[in-house]
Amino acid sequence: MFRTLRVSASGYYAWTERRPSKKQLLEAGITDSVKEFHARSRQVYGYRKIHRDLVEAGHTCSAEMVRRVMHRNGLKSKVKRKFIATTDSGHSYSVAPNRLDRNFSATGQNRKWVGDITYIRTREGWLYLSCYTQFYFYNRNVKTKPIEKLGRKVTGLL
Repeated sequence: MFRTLRVSASGYYAWTERRPSKKQLLEAGITDSVKEFHARSRQVYGYRKIHRDLVEAGHTCSAEMVRRVMHRNGLKSKVKRKFIATTDSGHSYSVAPNRLDRNFSATGQNRKWVGDITYIRTREGWLYLSCYTQFYFYNRNVKTKPIEKLGRKVTGLL
């Protein structure tokens, strides 16, 4: 094994016989408490609040140690972000005329098309999804297209 690891035989065997350090013992001692406080907070608390709870419970540790223990055990805070409305109806821009006037029937192909665009939050950032369809094939032929950047050319805005 020591040849694979490219260490001396004496160093390898010394490592296998070594006792855990004070830091390792302390981290092992607070791991269960960190998991308990994290579960009790419904996985919302981060390392700072869990550190505060540990100190109040009588444990001696640093916030950095709590952060490291949480990271090693895959514990992350789940923060629900506040919804922010992005629609601004009070703008001074021109609004497209309502040419359909709630008449959703079509006499043939390529007579009436409708579309919309929406924003989808992903881990990699915002995904813009445009969707369009014609009424002649209503509920049969919906076309969607994910787009990288929101622009007038893709969305069809004037």
